[in-house]
Amino acid sequence: MLIVFPRLLLIILVCGMAMMSAAQTTTSQTLVVDAETDEPLAYCHIYFPSLHSGTITNQDGAFDMAGVPPGDSVRFSYVGYETRWLTASEVLRQGRIALRPKSILLSESVILGEDSFLYKAVARCRKRMQSQPQQIAKAYFHLESVSNDVPLEMMQCYYNATIQGCHINELALKNGRAALPRPEDGYYVSLNTSKAIVMLDLTNASSQFPANPLQLSGSQCRKRFNLVRLPSYSDASVLHIAFTPKRGPGRHFEGEMWIDAHTFALQKIVLECQEAVLHPFKPINEESVIRSVAFQVTQSFSVDGDVSFLDHVDFSYNLDFLMRVDQKLEPLSVHTQGLLYLYERGAAFILPYFDYDDRLNDYHKISFIPYDEAFWDETWGFKFTALQLKRLAWLREQGVLVNYKDVFHDAGLFGVNNVLWSEERIRFGFDAASNVRNRMGLHVQLFLDINKAEEGLRYTSATVLDVYRSYNWMEDSDRITCYVNMYFDMAEIVRRELVETLEGGPRTELFARKAYRESANRLRFILTRLTRETDYGRNRIKMREWNDRIRDVLGIDNLTLFLGNVK
Repeated sequence: MLIVFPRLLLIILVCGMAMMSAAQTTTSQTLVVDAETDEPLAYCHIYFPSLHSGTITNQDGAFDMAGVPPGDSVRFSYVGYETRWLTASEVLRQGRIALRPKSILLSESVILGEDSFLYKAVARCRKRMQSQPQQIAKAYFHLESVSNDVPLEMMQCYYNATIQGCHINELALKNGRAALPRPEDGYYVSLNTSKAIVMLDLTNASSQFPANPLQLSGSQCRKRFNLVRLPSYSDASVLHIAFTPKRGPGRHFEGEMWIDAHTFALQKIVLECQEAVLHPFKPINEESVIRSVAFQVTQSFSVDGDVSFLDHVDFSYNLDFLMRVDQKLEPLSVHTQGLLYLYERGAAFILPYFDYDDRLNDYHKISFIPYDEAFWDETWGFKFTALQLKRLAWLREQGVLVNYKDVFHDAGLFGVNNVLWSEERIRFGFDAASNVRNRMGLHVQLFLDINKAEEGLRYTSATVLDVYRSYNWMEDSDRITCYVNMYFDMAEIVRRELVETLEGGPRTELFARKAYRESANRLRFILTRLTRETDYGRNRIKMREWNDRIRDVLGIDNLTLFLGNVK
């Protein structure tokens, strides 16, 4: 979703997608570069065998070696380059690792012409990718947008990813955080658009994206694309194929792909479209106009036997549009770039126990996730470039941070935000526009996030008033406010009881799941009873009984606060 609040144009996409301490900021600048040009190799894959894990370089070719044993072997691999092995101590000593492009006997100036074999190879590659098994992995997502070098957003999220071949079927949010400009400068978020791009299905056509050769049969591909084999940065075992559309500017991608010549496994594909006619961007304001869209998407894969694994997706897009501001159309150009990195294949985060409303996008969700410092300190984080760190520092000083230490308070950021319980009292507004009267529905949930730690499991919890599912069609009075706060307080008491149960029991996911479900059931029972007995605050005798319990546990006397010394 591209949303600009409020001075920038409000844009929403048809398809419904970091930082701070988790960003690696170590001073050891370990770099990977091209041995011939000395240019940095962005998103080069590095694997640590003893840790059974890996990482990738950032856009400056830098990566982090923290926690790698000195004697461990380190593998550097990059499509079109020779794989290189070094010990960790050698890597740290050199600080600059050079990879050589693969060479072939053909002259660099030779381009192999269009060949029917290439169309067959692409068709076989498509068939292979469509037959791949479903996989799961942890996923790291980074996103940033700028306009005229001014940062508009930076975002970092972690997901459980479900992948099949080259297609990401699902991204389930674990945690996230964002940095945005000041409220008075307007908000710009491009979350859902970027998620749509990283979830682009290479082998199935979509009305929201230009076509590419892997979405077509051999005969269809021949009609719509020119394919040529390039000799540069390739060898006999790899088909390096360039593709350009024969017709339909803006409706077809052009680009390059690398296919294993023996197994027809896709190693990498680059998709570009400079003047896209098909895209997932749509302005919500009919008076505003998108003048041009250009984007590039790169998907990189690793292969293990017969199985191809999607390793990472990096993308960028440029939007040039006219937005309506004070009865005038003003130009705005925005550049967005991002990365989705899949790691620890076969593993998954324990997702938070919380029933998110379907209307919430990930920005809404992270705005009320309790801050977990240990998660951001311990979870793999991307090493930021110097420019990204500069932009982040500007947003830290000049903007707002969402889900970074302090609880985020800005109900106007995304329309409205869910509320975490605190000792501060709340007032749930009266919906005067409703034709229904004397009805109220409060929806309160327990949020529980579980993370693995040395001692077993670590818990983070909160009591959340779900404002998207709650409503108030009753009079806006002190009695109602007192009742709402008591309702919220009783849920907090149940949460504290859950925490005591978790801390006193075995630190296993099975026990935590059972304890959470029992607490959720108990919460529903208690809140139903509270509503029935107090009749939304009308029964003063029962209100005093519930108030006494809240005062004993939480030290809060709602009756005195809102109704005075009522008898």
